[in-house]
Amino acid sequence: MKSNLSLDDLMLFLAVADAGGLQGAAAATGTSAPTLSRRMADLERATGQHLFQRGPLGFALTAEGRALRAEAAPLRDVRRRLASWGTDA
Repeated sequence: MKSNLSLDDLMLFLAVADAGGLQGAAAATGTSAPTLSRRMADLERATGQHLFQRGPLGFALTAEGRALRAEAAPLRDVRRRLASWGTDA
């Protein structure tokens, strides 16, 4: 596994995982579906894992995808805290 995974890619991964597909994640993130598809393929290459089972109904997480989702989930809170950092002054 690549040691320097992109935090942006992990956040996009969470959006795709939460939405169950590219279209919902595209709407949630403002990132195009083709870009999301490319970034998820890049993330799979970087991790050396198949994270999604792609099908006509969307992107279902594999066991490896569920494990990564659990590990990456705390990033949501970190992102929220960083977004509000310095605004409480």
